Amino acid sequence: MNKCKFKALGMTCQATEPLEDELCFWHQNKVKQDTDLVTRLEARARSGEPMVGFQLRKAALHGINLVHIGHKDGFRLLDCDFYRADLREAHLFGCDLSG
Repeated sequence: MNKCKFKALGMTCQATEPLEDELCFWHQNKVKQDTDLVTRLEARARSGEPMVGFQLRKAALHGINLVHIGHKDGFRLLDCDFYRADLREAHLFGCDLSG
């Protein structure tokens, strides 16, 4: 099975899910309109896998809960594209959104 070809900040994506243009769902440069997007991103955060370079522009993330309960540091979403993403009522306490 092919792996996602995304590389940044010295990290490579290990996703082996179905690829489009050699990139996984999170790194594909297209607007994500999945009805379960909030659930999928919350699950990805809790999995502990790196979240670097995610393409989330115009994503409907209303009410997402990315609080890393029981941990001093929040989840890290580094160099992610949140251009015009709907983050109304989002719980992002302690999240590192740098880049």
